[in-house]
Amino acid sequence: MDGRIRKWRLILGKSQKDGDLKDLNTEDQEIDNAVGALYQPDLYGDLQGRNPKVQRWLADIKEHFPDDQVVIMQKDALERLDLIQLLKEKELIDNLVPDINLASNIISMKHLIPDDVKSAARAVIEKIASRFSKEIGFSLVEKTRGALNYSVRTRKPKFREINWTQTIKANLKNYQEDIDAVVLKQLLGNKPKGKSLDRIYLLVDQSYSMTGSLIYAGLAAGILSRLPALKVHLILFSNEIVDVTDQLEDPVELLFGIQLGGGTDIHKAAAYTNKCIDQPEKSVLIMISDLFEGGSEDGALAELLDMHTKGVKLVCIPSLSDENKPSFDKKFAQRIRNVDIPVFNCSPARIPDLFNTLLRNGDLKSFKGK
Repeated sequence: MDGRIRKWRLILGKSQKDGDLKDLNTEDQEIDNAVGALYQPDLYGDLQGRNPKVQRWLADIKEHFPDDQVVIMQKDALERLDLIQLLKEKELIDNLVPDINLASNIISMKHLIPDDVKSAARAVIEKIASRFSKEIGFSLVEKTRGALNYSVRTRKPKFREINWTQTIKANLKNYQEDIDAVVLKQLLGNKPKGKSLDRIYLLVDQSYSMTGSLIYAGLAAGILSRLPALKVHLILFSNEIVDVTDQLEDPVELLFGIQLGGGTDIHKAAAYTNKCIDQPEKSVLIMISDLFEGGSEDGALAELLDMHTKGVKLVCIPSLSDENKPSFDKKFAQRIRNVDIPVFNCSPARIPDLFNTLLRNGDLKSFKGK
């Protein structure tokens, strides 16, 4: 496309007659869609839609526009989202049904929220945390505790390992009338599993597009950190790395303190985590990222493979959400699968089963996130 035509096309946006964007390259399409969603919602799709992808929009404008223009566009978006007005209506907040998309918008744009409504913004996040705790938290704790206490059934138990209830039931068929007794021909018992996995490392991408997944990961880490038998580490990354393990006591405060955005350097984050893991054979690493690597894919893959070889139980979750078709780098995901590291999406409702399967050292290849 001629440079002058391109310039005016991006300035004016598309018209009703435009059927597609075949004349624009990929970068120009992202710019056009970002501006259009804000200033021509009738043609491009409204930021207030059912699934508005505000976080992806924020990432796009930060990538393609200078900071002074980004500030203007963000303020305009706040007005169009009616976010400030919502937070000022106490009755609305009190009766609000917790929604992860609203929470993601608040976390993503919290630096623009006026001081007089920040307490209301926090109240929304607290509602999300409370709902998560009620709907998922109890199951997460129970299934994780069960996995930590999991024992392996054995037919050759030592005396202290004998499960007398199971043994008697299994031998009732061996009742001998002449001596009026059950002959115990087969002993059954439970012995501790050979390898105890009791360290979880959550490595979470904090780019704008991952905000919803980050919220769920932070809430799950906060709940699991209360289990004394489990050591939970939460490490956030973009181009930089922030270890927030010491802030898990108050996950809501943690979420309000994070700095979203920046690039994505999985290689650097994986290398940092690799150095942190002191007992690989007892450790689980859950990496939550859309895998759009801004650093070295080969370097990231080498670090993940090194941890895997040392005995760390690894899994990569591109999206911890209910999205039907989340966006992630499928080519890099396949490279990770090729070195025998599972990669799959996981809905929040499946988080308890995920941790249960991981800590029991189960077969993650058969685990399907939805």
